[in-house]
Amino acid sequence: MSDHLMQIIPGDPGFVPPLEAQGKAAELLNTLTPDADEILIDVSNEIRFVGCGSNWESVFCPYCGTKLEAWFWAELETRSKSSGFNDLVVETPCCQDKTTLDGLRFGWPVGFARFALVAKNTGLRGKLSGDQKRLLEAALGCPVRVVQSRL
Repeated sequence: MSDHLMQIIPGDPGFVPPLEAQGKAAELLNTLTPDADEILIDVSNEIRFVGCGSNWESVFCPYCGTKLEAWFWAELETRSKSSGFNDLVVETPCCQDKTTLDGLRFGWPVGFARFALVAKNTGLRGKLSGDQKRLLEAALGCPVRVVQSRL
């Protein structure tokens, strides 16, 4: 059986909630996912890609719908070796329109973040109700994105 991670990340990739908010949100997530093996708070100094593991489907241009698979992975590799992900602005290769890496259209939710609240093996298949998501947003003080990863 593979591990499943539910990763709750801020809508703003560079945002890190205050320590008190992190603790309250972790307690809340523990209540919302009582079957989880573990609840973790993961903070990094740099913005990083938060992927969905084997749930990955594909990535598309938000303007014309062109599949951008090879371009996306090449862009991630280039940025990870140079400037990192502090600036997520990109120009799409198909339309030459500006967007951000996290503004692309993904087949399965992914994101970019410095902060993640992680529940391991929740038993919920990574699903939160709209009300539960709003409670976590209130606890963290920001809009959130839920990234479901299967490792």
